[in-house]
Amino acid sequence: MVAISDTDKSGGPLLRMGKLTTYALYIVPAHPGELSSAEMGDCNHLVLAKFKEGVVVEDLLKGMEKLASEMDTVKSFQWGHDTGSDEMLRQGFTHVILLTFRNAEDFSAFLGHPSHIEFSGTFAAAIEKILVFDYPTVVVKSPA
Repeated sequence: MVAISDTDKSGGPLLRMGKLTTYALYIVPAHPGELSSAEMGDCNHLVLAKFKEGVVVEDLLKGMEKLASEMDTVKSFQWGHDTGSDEMLRQGFTHVILLTFRNAEDFSAFLGHPSHIEFSGTFAAAIEKILVFDYPTVVVKSPA
């Protein structure tokens, strides 16, 4: 089952960043207990972004690296730049950002943290186009 919400899991409003409103897409089992706790993994925050012309993306990414490194709730932080996808397939997005958290509570704490809220304003001002996808990892095959 897919649930799209304009509130967080506690019922509070989601982060509004200037003209951008972040909506969450939660993918949950259709039937409670459908997935065992062994199958459920980390909580991920995936961002696809296209930055406005003239934005120094490296400075934004350094700011995000600093934010992630200073917060214990962030398990890992990764980013990348598209290096060769067909323009039609990437739909204008140029960068991908992935933050991983141990659980939904850590993710919620990150979203509400004053440092994240402050950085979000800077980040939102630099965005031309964005897609945000928040999801729990379902482990099918563990890494070797």
